[in-house]
Amino acid sequence: MHQFLSAFERDYWVHSFGLPEQSKLEELGGMSGGPAFINRGLYWDLVGLVSQYHEEYDAVFFSKLNAVHPDGSIEPVPV
Repeated sequence: MHQFLSAFERDYWVHSFGLPEQSKLEELGGMSGGPAFINRGLYWDLVGLVSQYHEEYDAVFFSKLNAVHPDGSIEPVPV
């Protein structure tokens, strides 16, 4: 498995800097390449990078770190 995804729950959306005008995804700008962390209890672990957004499902796809090459390219998802 090279990817995982996370759906947005807009009822729990965290506003950037607390400004309502920044609560829309268009206002945030590109998130591709951004980090994905998981809370492991005593520490946060970097587990992936944002690779794309799926508007129809309001979900973000993440590439797992083992799919990211040293040059920054991402291994394609097997079909």
